[in-house]
Order: sequence, then C-alpha cells, then structure tokens
Amino acid sequence: MQASVHRRLGQILPWGLLVLSLFLAGAKPSWAQLSIAAGDSPRALPSPANGSAITFAYVMRQPGTAQFRVYNAWGFLVAFISDQRSSGIQTSTLDISSLSTGNYIYLAVLDYGAGGQDRFRPLVFAVKR
Repeated sequence: MQASVHRRLGQILPWGLLVLSLFLAGAKPSWAQLSIAAGDSPRALPSPANGSAITFAYVMRQPGTAQFRVYNAWGFLVAFISDQRSSGIQTSTLDISSLSTGNYIYLAVLDYGAGGQDRFRPLVFAVKR
C-alpha cells in the first residue's frame, strides 16, 4: 500500500517521494535535503505547513521577477507575491497565517522581461493547523 502511494506521488510531483518518505519517517524536510536545478519546478516547504509562512525555492535563469499565485480548492486567488530577484537559486516567503487547513494550488511565473519567462504547471502545498 505504501509503495503504491509513493509511486503515485512520484508521478504527480517529482519530489513527492522524498517529501512523503521524510514525512512518514517523522522528519521535517529541509532545504538541505532537496536539490533544485535550472528548469525544475519551484518547491514549497514545509508542506504540510503549520506555521505562519511557506517558502518557495526556485532557480532564476537571469535577473527578473518571481510571481507566485495561490488558489484555494474553489479556485479563488487567496495570496500573491511578486519579488525582484537576481539570477541563481532564490527563495520567496509567503505569509500563510490567514490560510486555514487545506490544500492550496500555486502557480509560479519567473519573468525575465525581454528575456522571456518560465511558467510552471500548477503544484500543491498543504496547510495543517
């Protein structure tokens, strides 16, 4: 049963296996345990989050703007951040103190101005109070 859950999460989210394995083991994932490279989808940690903030990690190909839109299960925009960032590995922190327990969908767009943009498929993070 557990292996089946691991396989499904691994197909949905490339990093799902690692996060689920750590969660089942009782460990809290940290940035040091995850690697991220150019072209990878942004990651949200911790998930499930139970504090007042969640952090997105991503790679900017060149300087630009990182935008994260967060939607609830009904499709309503519940949070938005836009940060100017330099190239390389970056993080952005979102205040989630007003979000209730549940799953949230986030869309990330890394905009490089005239240099184009990176758009990623919708991903999910969880809030547990």
